[in-house]
Amino acid sequence: MDFTSFTIQILVLFLPGIIATVIVETLTPEKQRPAYYFVVFAFVNGFLSYLFLSLVVFVLFKTGLIVDQELGRGFWMALEKAANGKPEAQIPIDSNSIFWATMSGIIVGFIMAAVIRHGLVFRLARFLRVSKKYSDDDVWGYALNSTSRGVGWATIRDTKNDLTFDGWIHAFSEGLPQKEVFLEQVKVYQSSTSKLIYDLPALYLPFRSEDMFIEFRAVSVPKDAKEKGNEDNNAK
Repeated sequence: MDFTSFTIQILVLFLPGIIATVIVETLTPEKQRPAYYFVVFAFVNGFLSYLFLSLVVFVLFKTGLIVDQELGRGFWMALEKAANGKPEAQIPIDSNSIFWATMSGIIVGFIMAAVIRHGLVFRLARFLRVSKKYSDDDVWGYALNSTSRGVGWATIRDTKNDLTFDGWIHAFSEGLPQKEVFLEQVKVYQSSTSKLIYDLPALYLPFRSEDMFIEFRAVSVPKDAKEKGNEDNNAK
């Protein structure tokens, strides 16, 4: 594949979109996606990054805080030349514009990650009665994300080994085939007798769906545990 100067210019111009996409991929649950997904998402995020920058520049220009509106203009010139069938035309690339667009890309990346992580598109769809679908891929993700929003304490029953684990779910795997949970302030009981076997400050537990299930109870979660859980419940 031959890389023309125009191709290199486009790659440089879309650096903000690439950075934004890397941030989104890092902060959201891991999923199996087609290979072209990254390219398309980088293009969309790049567009949003320059749009965000242009809006900021417009507001600053109107309020008199800056004297020109040149930042990010190279991107729109590239789109215009490509639309007019003139990819061979030289596009001026301002390093200052690329820098600020990259800063915008970082902001866009965090915003997009928050939108995906909190299922805002799905919430809007449910509000408009367009769909009843939730953002989580399966009930496992939905249920455990609900615990992070304050459903309460969790009791995990292992029917095969006659054990019950009672504690606060500090972290859990998401988007992976292997389901795992990390419990804090754990009490382990024998299920058949309800006898307390021992206490643990923390416990890693591989979850086997064929002989384990989880019960959620409306028990007030200690403030320190809840804060730590909210910080780390994205563990993969």
